[in-house]
Amino acid sequence: MTDYRLLRVALLGAGAVGSQVAALLLKHADELADRAGARLQLAGIAVRSLDAPRDTELPRELFTTDAASLIASSDIVIELIGGIEPAREHILSAIGSGADVVTANKALLATHGPEIFEAADRVGASVYYEAAAAGAIPIIRPLRDSLAGDRVRRIMASSTARRTTSSIAWTPRVPNSPTCSPTRSAWDTRSRPDRRRRGLRRRAEGRDPRKPRLPHRRAARGRAP
Repeated sequence: MTDYRLLRVALLGAGAVGSQVAALLLKHADELADRAGARLQLAGIAVRSLDAPRDTELPRELFTTDAASLIASSDIVIELIGGIEPAREHILSAIGSGADVVTANKALLATHGPEIFEAADRVGASVYYEAAAAGAIPIIRPLRDSLAGDRVRRIMASSTARRTTSSIAWTPRVPNSPTCSPTRSAWDTRSRPDRRRRGLRRRAEGRDPRKPRLPHRRAARGRAP
């Protein structure tokens, strides 16, 4: 049996996602040790209520309401609380203690991302947020590692909700480039309900709902081509 170094992992939050992460850390401890080259020991799970019902059966002795003490004694802190506070306070506390942080908190990174990353840079800690970007599709690490020698000027993506779809064009900050803000693409901001209504109207007029009206026919009906 390989003698791996031990890394204590603190888990903040035991909701639908947090409880599954805890279960996987416990169930696949040996496999994760072989892959990571270190044994990840789940030191504890910080929760607001010890008696709250949970879908996943986890050892009760892992739960605690003292998040501060758990964070101070851990090497890695996984934040799955969500929201802004107390997630922000816990993450900054973890960084200040020298722990690396893993988070899936989109709202927190959107509002306090620069503050968190600057705090990590000051102490040499790492903040991993792959689960908070692109629906957990691996994109952050390839951009940071695999494409480290390339200059990425623009990322095009599609932001899809249940009822609407729109295309988003995002230009990241690159050397000698003043642009950094996300902008909605001008070439496709139409939603699915709009397209569905146009299809119904074409079908009611006896036309193929998949084919738009030709420009000369629009002009004949008094519409702009």
